[in-house]
Amino acid sequence: MTVEIEVSSTSLTISGGAGVQSNGLLLHRKWVEMIRQKTAGAIALACILTVVVVYLAIPSTGPPNSVINSRCLIQSDTKIVVYHGMGVTLLSEEWIRRFLDWWESHDATVKYVFLNATNLKSDCNLSDYPNVRLYIQPGGDAYYQQSSLGAAGKANILEFLDKGGAYLGICAGWYYAVTDYYYVGASYSWPDLLGRFPTVEGPISEIAKDSNYNMTRMSNGLEMIYYGGPTRGWRQTPTAVPGTVLMTFAAIPGDLPAAVKSKNLLLISVHPEAYEGLGITGLTTEQRIANYKWLANAINEATGLHFHVPLSMLTGTYRAFQHDPAPNMNDGEALKEPFLKFPTVLAHLGSRREAISIPAYGIEYKPCIDRVNPVSQSVIAKR
Repeated sequence: MTVEIEVSSTSLTISGGAGVQSNGLLLHRKWVEMIRQKTAGAIALACILTVVVVYLAIPSTGPPNSVINSRCLIQSDTKIVVYHGMGVTLLSEEWIRRFLDWWESHDATVKYVFLNATNLKSDCNLSDYPNVRLYIQPGGDAYYQQSSLGAAGKANILEFLDKGGAYLGICAGWYYAVTDYYYVGASYSWPDLLGRFPTVEGPISEIAKDSNYNMTRMSNGLEMIYYGGPTRGWRQTPTAVPGTVLMTFAAIPGDLPAAVKSKNLLLISVHPEAYEGLGITGLTTEQRIANYKWLANAINEATGLHFHVPLSMLTGTYRAFQHDPAPNMNDGEALKEPFLKFPTVLAHLGSRREAISIPAYGIEYKPCIDRVNPVSQSVIAKR
């Protein structure tokens, strides 16, 4: 015996069975409704599973970088990350900010963000953001920088570097990148220094005493502010330098390196980001703009980025990776072509110096400090 069942949205007809009329029997509405609901549920489940399978099969570039971690400030278009917080003076932070704002005014794709130690230790895994190409460690206090970032921040930065990111360390940022260093003759080896560059030493007392900064001539011909940054080959370290020396201190003998590119590290003893009248005197606007251009080109060459850099009105271009080892600059005479072509960098000394009052900001700054003594002198509120 054959039983045939026909299902519609409102009825169920059975034909051909015993006790069933040959023309079919309309079942009770309650049965019909129950069977209809179960059938509709099965169809809905099948539709949901189909949508899920189709969604998973569609190629995806993944979620925007900004939602990898909601606590992380890095966006999908962020190219540069700058550390700020304990160990970085407000003066150094403001210098970096003004430099990056200047660069962004010439190229809108120069996108940057400041991250603190908590961000770098837990909120933002730098390697999760492929658009981030440069990490900047500004001037300040190398001891507090490594202490604040700790092992977790150090591991995050090293993973970023190992996966192709670049590092810019200025003054204390250079000290932070090393295995150990001498400061005012004493040796220090903190546990959470990055350890990516050999021993350095500073400050260079022939250029500026511990409690003072000084304008000094660089090997590329321009005048810079020295503020206690490191070097190699002065008194307690070997002269060998891993990588390329970009410029040296011209005011003293020995060709001591003032800026070095070592693999994906760009390490600068002086301050190309320094701003005239902000915590310092002696720097002119023209010198600052030349320093900005030098730094911008150095970053482009170190990272492989191609951010726009304004050309020199005098020579048409700036090159970051050349310098004249024996500058010949005479007062009252025009500078030679090489000096005009290779702008220079600024530096900061760091140690126990008097606070500098900056009325426009209503506070007093301690200039960038590379001290190793764990006693903070970063900023004094003016009340």
